[in-house]
Amino acid sequence: MITSGCSTKVQIKPNENYQENQLTLCPVTLPRLAGPTGNDFDAALTAYRQMYTDCAARHNALVGNIRQRKDLAQ
Repeated sequence: MITSGCSTKVQIKPNENYQENQLTLCPVTLPRLAGPTGNDFDAALTAYRQMYTDCAARHNALVGNIRQRKDLAQ
């Protein structure tokens, strides 16, 4: 009995686009200190923390999506 088959792998392409929020760039202009007090410093750090959280979540989701597509392509 002889068995034959195709030697090439079927390429599976993802049919969905990247989510639009994953393609949003992180802000380039960062908040500056408004003055020399601790409250000014706290306000700037709070703004940094919020921007970092939003940007890191988008970045990690995009990286995960790209890696998942690479795994499908192999």
